[in-house]
Amino acid sequence: MTTGYPSQTYLTYEDRQWSAIDHAVVADHPIEDMYGDEVRTGDKYFIDDAGRIVLQENFRDYLIDQCGAVFYETK
Repeated sequence: MTTGYPSQTYLTYEDRQWSAIDHAVVADHPIEDMYGDEVRTGDKYFIDDAGRIVLQENFRDYLIDQCGAVFYETK
């Protein structure tokens, strides 16, 4: 409550971060990410140092599984 409620511009910050860098279109993109979800044209994903492909939607799961991240929720 000290910093107040997030503004609309803050809420779209992650979307801007994912689209801030334009990369070339990959012609032979991967079929599935490491969680078995299909990678379709236009999907945003990353490839880690070990070569694992992770869709943007599965980033939280990746952090939990591979990095041991713990997420908390305040009430």
